[in-house]
Amino acid sequence: MKRTARDNRERYTNIAKPVEKVELNEKKPKARLIATICLGVVGAGFLSYAFVNFLNKDEGWTQVKANSTSGRNCSEDFVFNYDFSDGSNNKELQNEYTDACVKAYELFDAADESENYKNVAYINAHPNEEIRVDDVLYEAFEKINNSGDRSIYLGPIYSYYDNVFFCNDDSQLSDYDAHENAGLADEYAQVAKYALDSGSVDIKLLGDDTIELSVSEEYMKYVDENSLDSYVDFYWMKNAFITDYITETLMDAGFENGLLASSDGFVRAFSDIKQTGSDGGSVVNDNGYVYKMYNGQGNTIYAVGSFAYENAMSIVTYKNYAINDNDSLYYYDTRDGRTLNRYLSLEDGQSRAALSEITFMSDDRSCVDLMLSTKGYYISDTFDENGVKNLKTDGIYSIYFKDNCAYYNYKDLEFGTLYDKNGIKFDVTFQKQD
Repeated sequence: MKRTARDNRERYTNIAKPVEKVELNEKKPKARLIATICLGVVGAGFLSYAFVNFLNKDEGWTQVKANSTSGRNCSEDFVFNYDFSDGSNNKELQNEYTDACVKAYELFDAADESENYKNVAYINAHPNEEIRVDDVLYEAFEKINNSGDRSIYLGPIYSYYDNVFFCNDDSQLSDYDAHENAGLADEYAQVAKYALDSGSVDIKLLGDDTIELSVSEEYMKYVDENSLDSYVDFYWMKNAFITDYITETLMDAGFENGLLASSDGFVRAFSDIKQTGSDGGSVVNDNGYVYKMYNGQGNTIYAVGSFAYENAMSIVTYKNYAINDNDSLYYYDTRDGRTLNRYLSLEDGQSRAALSEITFMSDDRSCVDLMLSTKGYYISDTFDENGVKNLKTDGIYSIYFKDNCAYYNYKDLEFGTLYDKNGIKFDVTFQKQD
């Protein structure tokens, strides 16, 4: 599924109309640099962070793709691999996967209403009404409410801010980047203030899969006067929910030996790995799922190497750069060295990144639970290293870089050969609990 700037209406007073979408390779210097220095390491067809040796037919790992005739679906955001040595039927799995991708796309779509479901777009169009939704969407709102996180209520900013990623050059950013526009910064801050106030906007859970998007008269007036079109949007968090939904749907259908990875950093290994034996490529020490590590330093992004793990796992990676054309839809590099990303703060509606990248993992939490527990450590001006390390007591582990060293605290990881070229060498250090 490909995202485009969503603009079919007038915008804020300080906002111009959206720019035209341009070819990605015309505006992504970091992505071009990665392609130049790293293709020999990761391969030209590399899409996501995690994958197994699915070309080794003896092991049974094969990439599964959604049916191309299925219409709109989210499969372009994902790589799904499955170990068919368990005797599963490829066609049956493809059909289940396709159906899940179609349903997930329609449910979480904040731009267009669906003929089949009362989705996020429908909810935005019907404030202060009781709406019976699919249980998948109800459970997603339930997770949000239970966490106390209110990022989904930045919807008015999300739908406009997306235009940043379709700018041709920096001269167009002032219409969308609050850092370049004081008036726009005030508008974003005002929306953020409303987003934080449950009295202004809130999803009420009424039971029996029924919700109500409660919006105050004041906020409705503000939205109407500024010609906004949304109140809620899962935005960058969407694929965490979709990753969990697809994983759980397939496992419920009896397909238990898969690995699903989104292009924006969400991974689910369905079960402990069953197959042994490796060609030394993407399976380490004859047993384990492989996860690729990157480290961004200024204008250079290093393909550091990989680690292997054997257990069923959820992984969430936050990063402040694009590594391929697919996720270059989510970043814009300015000429003065800033990177604009989708991780917008509830403080003022502007993007944040505490580090170049950080990976969190858990063997007993879903991607959504892991994301909701860790997002605040990344969407920040400063890195709370002690706070991140202390998450281990709750079963949340991490990997992050300092001075060309990857610090990790999940003991059952096995690292492959690390980057060591032209005087640049990477290492790893295990962090024991203080």
